[in-house]
Amino acid sequence: MQGFPERGGSGPGPGPIDLAQLQATMHTIELACTSIQMHINPAAAEATILSLCQSPQPYQACQFILENSQVPNARFQAAAAIRDAAIREWGFLTADDRRSLISFCLCFVMQHASSPEGYVLGKVSSVAAQLMKRGWLDFTTVEKEAFFNQTDSTLIQHSNLHSLQPVTPSDRSRADLPKFSEIASTRVFTCLNTTFAVFLLAIGLTILWLVAPLLGYWCCHSQAFAHFLAFIRRLTHVSFHIVIQSLQGVNQAVLGIHGVDVQYTGVNFLESLVSEFSPSTSSAMCLPREFHEQCRQSLEIDYLKMFYCWARDAAISVTNRIMESKSEVPEVKVCNAALRLMLQILNWDFRLNNNSTKASINVFSSGARLDTDSSKRSECTLVRPGPAWRDVLISSGHIGWLLNLYAALRQKFSREGYWLDCPIAVSARKLIVQFCSLTGTIFLSGTSVPAYPHVLFLVRTKSLKLI
Repeated sequence: MQGFPERGGSGPGPGPIDLAQLQATMHTIELACTSIQMHINPAAAEATILSLCQSPQPYQACQFILENSQVPNARFQAAAAIRDAAIREWGFLTADDRRSLISFCLCFVMQHASSPEGYVLGKVSSVAAQLMKRGWLDFTTVEKEAFFNQTDSTLIQHSNLHSLQPVTPSDRSRADLPKFSEIASTRVFTCLNTTFAVFLLAIGLTILWLVAPLLGYWCCHSQAFAHFLAFIRRLTHVSFHIVIQSLQGVNQAVLGIHGVDVQYTGVNFLESLVSEFSPSTSSAMCLPREFHEQCRQSLEIDYLKMFYCWARDAAISVTNRIMESKSEVPEVKVCNAALRLMLQILNWDFRLNNNSTKASINVFSSGARLDTDSSKRSECTLVRPGPAWRDVLISSGHIGWLLNLYAALRQKFSREGYWLDCPIAVSARKLIVQFCSLTGTIFLSGTSVPAYPHVLFLVRTKSLKLI
């Protein structure tokens, strides 16, 4: 398509980069976005943006726009084009290309976490979540955990993204570029290293050929070899758990180890991911319903509870800072986002980890008619997360912590005169009401009676006012 680079200046895969063509594409998209805002020939401008989304493999052009454009709407449209093209061409992309697209999006939102254009970061985060879901059934467990680990990406450079390496900005000074002599000396040094490595390899193979008979005899007759194998098995087991713990990278981001902005961005990414895996809020991907159902089950079994704990820990990590400050601090938005994510997870339609086959009941869903008189139906959603959630929601005293947090925040913000409609107050109240709807096998008795008597008892003992 004229004006927009295809393969050879395009996305995943090797190919020469035509910097002038990429700059022309960026300028065209920026002009189209500005024209729409100014209501100057909006039909032609929309057609220009649509052509970018429909062009084959526009990934490098979109990446160039995201990295270099000064027009936020152009960056927003570039992210949307990456999503549309990747979903459309998913079957033709290699495994490395798919991973690179997701990695680029995750790196972008983390490295630009302090950007004032929140809607651009939200769009890129949503694209990362959608692409992660698209490949969810194809990615291995290690690959999924690598993506979550990459959320701790303040230490990850875009240069590690292989085929989706960002294009050099057009305003880079020539003085920053390596000289030919430096390039030549580097190549000579690389050749010398290669020759030395081959020499060492030859020596190693010779030694191995000499000791092989003795090694074979030792393996067959020595108990030490059996102990050695046992050690290797233990080492492999430990290595597996180290890989599993790589998920703690995103936990570090959510806990705020890399700052409030990255913490807020990490929580928002998890919110986008949970929203994408929920059937009621998932994006269309032209795939059968079974695909979405398998993704939902996988997230519910393996990750949903962990995400909830991360959101809870994020809220806990900032509450002291909020309470000690005499003015509004950035940690407030982190706490509000964490409470919002916890509420979103408790709104999940839990279908697994229950002893009974009965799923969560939403009285407003089709077929869930509890009374023939619709005027008598109450506005309530029963939450049945199952016994696996008992330690997190019941045994840990989590409900008491939430009520204490609400009471402390209410006392603080009421003095400042804007508590009732404060976003953090709204999120906390909704979460408390959601706790009142807990029921089912999460309780030891397995009763179907909701938990609101327990929550109301805690409210009374703390003399807590919800409004």
